[in-house]
Amino acid sequence: MKRLLIFVFTLSIIHCSFAQKKPLDHTVYDSWQHIGERMISNDGKWVVYTIDPQEGDNELVIQSSDAKFKKIVPRGYTALITEDSRFVIFKIKPFYKDTREAKIKKKKPDEMPKDSIAIVELGKEEVWKKGMVKTYKTPQKSFGWVAYQVEKKPEPPASKKPAEVKPNNKMQDSLTHIIDSLENILENIPKRVRRARDGEETDEPLDYPNHYSPLTTHQDADGDEPGAALTDAGTDLIVRKLDSGEEKVFSNVLEYYFSKTGDKLLIEQARNPKDSLSKATVLLYDLKAAKEITLSKSGNDFKNFAMTDDGSQIAYLAERDARPKDLQKFYRIWYYKNGIDSAVLLADKNSVDMKLGMTVSEFGLLNFSKNGKRLFFGTAPIQPPKDTSIIEMDKPKLDIWHYNDDYLQTVQLFPARLRAAQQENFLAVYDLEKKTIKQLGTKEIPQVLQTNEGDGDRFIGVTDVGKRIASQWTGNTLKDIYAIDVNTGDRKLVKDNLFGQVYPSSTGKYIMWYDRKAKNYFVWDGAATKNITEKIKVPLYNEEHDTPDEPFNYGVMGWHEGDSAVYVYDRYDVWKINIGAESVFNKITEDGRNLKVKHRYLRVDPDERTITARQRLHYNVINELDKSSGTLIVYPKEEGPLVMGILGFYKQEVFLKAKNSATYLYSKETFKSSPDLFITGWNDNGVGGVLDFVSTQVVPGQLSSINPQQKDYNWGTAELFKWKAYNGKEATGIVYKPEDFDPKKKYPMIVYF
Repeated sequence: MKRLLIFVFTLSIIHCSFAQKKPLDHTVYDSWQHIGERMISNDGKWVVYTIDPQEGDNELVIQSSDAKFKKIVPRGYTALITEDSRFVIFKIKPFYKDTREAKIKKKKPDEMPKDSIAIVELGKEEVWKKGMVKTYKTPQKSFGWVAYQVEKKPEPPASKKPAEVKPNNKMQDSLTHIIDSLENILENIPKRVRRARDGEETDEPLDYPNHYSPLTTHQDADGDEPGAALTDAGTDLIVRKLDSGEEKVFSNVLEYYFSKTGDKLLIEQARNPKDSLSKATVLLYDLKAAKEITLSKSGNDFKNFAMTDDGSQIAYLAERDARPKDLQKFYRIWYYKNGIDSAVLLADKNSVDMKLGMTVSEFGLLNFSKNGKRLFFGTAPIQPPKDTSIIEMDKPKLDIWHYNDDYLQTVQLFPARLRAAQQENFLAVYDLEKKTIKQLGTKEIPQVLQTNEGDGDRFIGVTDVGKRIASQWTGNTLKDIYAIDVNTGDRKLVKDNLFGQVYPSSTGKYIMWYDRKAKNYFVWDGAATKNITEKIKVPLYNEEHDTPDEPFNYGVMGWHEGDSAVYVYDRYDVWKINIGAESVFNKITEDGRNLKVKHRYLRVDPDERTITARQRLHYNVINELDKSSGTLIVYPKEEGPLVMGILGFYKQEVFLKAKNSATYLYSKETFKSSPDLFITGWNDNGVGGVLDFVSTQVVPGQLSSINPQQKDYNWGTAELFKWKAYNGKEATGIVYKPEDFDPKKKYPMIVYF
């Protein structure tokens, strides 16, 4: 194993020539700041970030890219810039001291200080605020709206009991007579009717004609009445139009979701505990038409909501007819699409294609495929009813383990493992055009990887069932890889006992894996398997691996559009391998191995699925010799300059690109300088220029300047140190010295390997 030798000279020895600088001690740590949240608007003209202290109140900074406008909002956090680059929305924390004091007093959650919501139109000073806010959301790919949910209103203080009024004899006699009458009425009500309130039944006969009870419940138009009121009554949800400030209020809201395009808002409402006629409801609010549609009314539990991007199709799970003391509860899938009046039952345990003994799992996630033609959900075996004939304290406790079990008994009983076993479910798909269900995952193949954002014809099944025992001493398991036909549910074994990683292609046309034993990548095209990297002469596995195990690969950068090629890493470079008869390959990075410069891809577009021919590639690069690092932007060859960017001796943790412009927000940090934010860009005309990522001085592109107090303290220096190790190889370390280091003096030293 390569070792770094780090020399740390104590900073407690301060030379008299630097007596004017203060020594660092524990009392000043909390004053040091760091950049927390950071974001750049889609047009690249605005930056929002937080400056967070170690302890205390933070600041939210709203700043223009040209540094001509800057606004600071105390305690702002959880910010976002709207898609149209017009507004910034964020929450404001209570004062740190107030929250701390409330925690010390052990106040209940409802009594703790609460957040506020704030909205600022970029470039303007005015801040709109609203207190007692729990959460807020905006459309992911649209703008113009924000929905925020307020906290539960505090209960009014209990009023003092009024002074007792002594009734006269006539009043007392009258009240006694009324009480006696009520007791007689209650005594004469049939026991079965009285017990029905608790969901219990007896064999005692009813005294009402035709066995009718005034307490009997009926089904509503959309489903069965709930067995009991929800414990959470929800709170108000306010939908606000950003440009006009118009608001609409929905009461008793539990959950809410925008469609990605921002046209629809899905709302789950609890029944009002103060209104006996109210019911739990699922609503769809059309933002443009200002129209409400009731999807479902009445039920015990709604969960796992899913929407297509445009909100034209919606699905969710619901348990609507179980009584509180029922021993089994079954969830169903309800479905809505534009044009129908309300949601309809789509699938449950009784559906035609549902496998016998299986039901819809409440723990399975619902999601639509990208084109909206498929709905994925989880299924699980129907569990037997819980035995309530024996009280809990009298039940015997016995754990049985067999040496061939997949997991040790201690692992089986570990809370996370036990919870995973109890919530295990298997992927199934509902074809919305054919109205059929196909079971894709099973107990034997529990993991199924979707392709082409759910629209692929071939998914990948991965299983290590029956092979997990060896993980007790190897730490890994061998895996079998299956190709699963989504349309038929058929599965085919592609690779057995794989010791490595699986990489499905974006469309599902190919299944690729890295074999750690063979130290190569293999591709299955539906008919045959071939080695696509055997002719690459440099190692694609960890060259410095030095443990008694097969080395890992350096990984995969991504797939080319249409799955025509795949990009893989070696230690320094990126290789493009065409998936064809000849498996042609070429290195797309510039001489990283000879220069000892490692290239790793930076995905600046979160929606990127594949790499295109005319795409600019962004790399984080590190020079192993001098430890310099930075970012390179590589242009397509037909556009002009091939490479832009310069290495610098600093650490870079932030690198963000504006969605609609060639503007970048990035950070720079060294041992001497805090991780401040910088911004840069260029005239995006295809000619390009040089990006300055080197200077650590205050330049026009620098946006933040945290920790100015550092100049008042005796800091230190850091430099590389090289020596020959005991095995004859050159080793590298870092020497840290105090700022007032005197080479003529001797110092105590700490050596860390």
